[in-house]
Amino acid sequence: MNKDEIINRRIKEYVDKIIDYYDEYEQGYLNNLELKDIRRYRDNIPDVYRQILEEIGYYDDCIEKSGYNAFIEVLDNEFGLERNITEVGGGVIPTLAHKISLKQNTGTITIYDPRLSNYYKESESFILKKEKFRRNTDINESDILIGFMPCEATQAILENAIDNNIDFMIALCEGGPHGDEYDYFEDTDEWLGAMLYLAERGLEDKDMGELQVVSFKDYNSPYPLIYNKRKQ
Repeated sequence: MNKDEIINRRIKEYVDKIIDYYDEYEQGYLNNLELKDIRRYRDNIPDVYRQILEEIGYYDDCIEKSGYNAFIEVLDNEFGLERNITEVGGGVIPTLAHKISLKQNTGTITIYDPRLSNYYKESESFILKKEKFRRNTDINESDILIGFMPCEATQAILENAIDNNIDFMIALCEGGPHGDEYDYFEDTDEWLGAMLYLAERGLEDKDMGELQVVSFKDYNSPYPLIYNKRKQ
């Protein structure tokens, strides 16, 4: 059995465990999923596929780099992990939050997503919020807001963080129209420009430091990682 066959077996075994958490449409493309199907998305892997690769340990023994590990490394270096962290748009399977929780000795991780499953069990330090995150969501217990390609929730993260003068870090994703609420953006470039402007203006108004924009191209994403860096 070659390496790809081993990976395909791991994918099937994992998908069999999680398939019931997804809707009928999603089950249609998760069933019979193989590595070759994921590799078609070289520059922008869908979040479900990215989570599957992380969960089966794909990045442990290959030359490709894990976007989640890179995100956690920047988060740790810039802000530290021993904090009360809130992740927005954690997905059905909150893989990123789980990886962060395993590295925490103190602090908590709270995950917001309307489609959260109970694949990972809730605890005092691993808190599941099966609901939509909004600009007015109470984050009084949080030290930082994060999102890994949270799509339309990006705006809510930025607005909430700026309103409450709380640090943030977001790996951006494809923007553009997302439905009725976001149809005033014509395309991805306009949406990304609007989010960067919102972040820069908010940081200036609230004296929250400077906006850092970091390339994420090495981690299968053409969109950057952004965060605020406060003045020393």
